[in-house]
Amino acid sequence: MKKHTVDAKQLRHILISLTLLTAAVITLDSLPVNRTPADTEATDVLADTQPPDTAHFPDMSTDSGSDTNTETAPPDTTAPETDPPAPEPGMSVTILGSCAPGSPLGTAAYGSLNAAVRTEGPAYFLKNLQHILSKDDLTLAANACIFTDSDSTSYACAAPTSNADIYANGSVEMTALGSPVFVGDALTGTQTALDERKITSLLQGETEYYEKDDIRLAIYCTTLSKAGDITADLAAIRTAAANAHYVLVYYWGVDTISDIPEQWLKYNLHQFADAGASLIVGTGCGVLRPTEMYGSTTIVYSLGNIVDGMSYSTSSPSSLLTLRLTPESGGPRADISLVPCYYPDKRWQPTEIPAGDTRDSVSAFLAGSGELPLVNQ
Repeated sequence: MKKHTVDAKQLRHILISLTLLTAAVITLDSLPVNRTPADTEATDVLADTQPPDTAHFPDMSTDSGSDTNTETAPPDTTAPETDPPAPEPGMSVTILGSCAPGSPLGTAAYGSLNAAVRTEGPAYFLKNLQHILSKDDLTLAANACIFTDSDSTSYACAAPTSNADIYANGSVEMTALGSPVFVGDALTGTQTALDERKITSLLQGETEYYEKDDIRLAIYCTTLSKAGDITADLAAIRTAAANAHYVLVYYWGVDTISDIPEQWLKYNLHQFADAGASLIVGTGCGVLRPTEMYGSTTIVYSLGNIVDGMSYSTSSPSSLLTLRLTPESGGPRADISLVPCYYPDKRWQPTEIPAGDTRDSVSAFLAGSGELPLVNQ
């Protein structure tokens, strides 16, 4: 066999080649390489095999028949529309005391009520009671003023016919003309002014019927005096009771300017109750009087003067009465409330007395306890 020998020169070439080969391997190992999934760790494999996050891939579909939008609409915070509550069945009636929306002898001199109508307007006078009067079914007032456009008059309380707008603007739908002054031209002129404003005028001896929600209310108007005969009144009340569910007697009675009812008046009104009157309300005496329960009948002897153009100021309170009739199987249930009123700041603008000692005193007097308190002192 032939032996190979390496001399020194060949050995040097071999060493140089080995050195160059080692450097090349090191360089190649430092270069970046594209790894395959098999080269990655297990956690990387799980991540790459999951479906892509659709939140980062907006829907590019052109199919309008399918809704693939993944965005969630904001919640609808709009309250659902609801129908207003149905009104309670029944009827509500407000009764005012004596109203004299005029001036002595019809004067329009400075400081009179007739002058105030020109400066303040007709809506001024009952403005502060509209939270009650405008929400009832019927408001009834006792009118004590002659409406006339005559240049001269001898009537104690008179006003131009335009003053009847005080009632129209004050939500008053019916006025009783029970005062004995309503005769002749005084009656026809006043009644015409009211009729033109679609305000019902109830004359002495007349009965008016008002119906709502299967309840029939009879309103009877009369004038009483100490020497008067009440035979016709009793017959009218019996007729009304036979033809209505509830009978209101609204009377004008004057004997003395006193807060104490006269004995003859009490006797007559007790007979009215026995004849079938459900509620009896009085006016005409000029001041507030207490109430009385006679059997099942409520008797209010006087509500006082609610608007009194014959007086420039007053310290006497007045009241209005609210009547609520609710249908029931055995006949309507009656809820009656008295609302004490006074003139707090301005003349001839009655206002409900706020809660407190004064209102409590007036309410106690109306219930028959204590003396009539004075206000605006």
